[in-house]
Amino acid sequence: MTHPHIDMALGVVLPLHCHLGMDCIIQDYLPKRRVGMLNPFAKSVLGVTTVFSLYGLYKLNTEDVGITEYVKKVWKN
Repeated sequence: MTHPHIDMALGVVLPLHCHLGMDCIIQDYLPKRRVGMLNPFAKSVLGVTTVFSLYGLYKLNTEDVGITEYVKKVWKN
């Protein structure tokens, strides 16, 4: 049994968790003082990717089976 509230919460929490983790990696491995303009570029790409992930998971939750049911399907096969 799936719950839409859990699917929506996962649809927000998972991309934001990944965004925060990747932002820390960018700060550690591409510091602005060493790589110059590559840091803001990488952060921009990360921001765009996060927005698209949020939108994709929103569409999955509203127009398809939802995250938990989708994971059940994939895990079963």
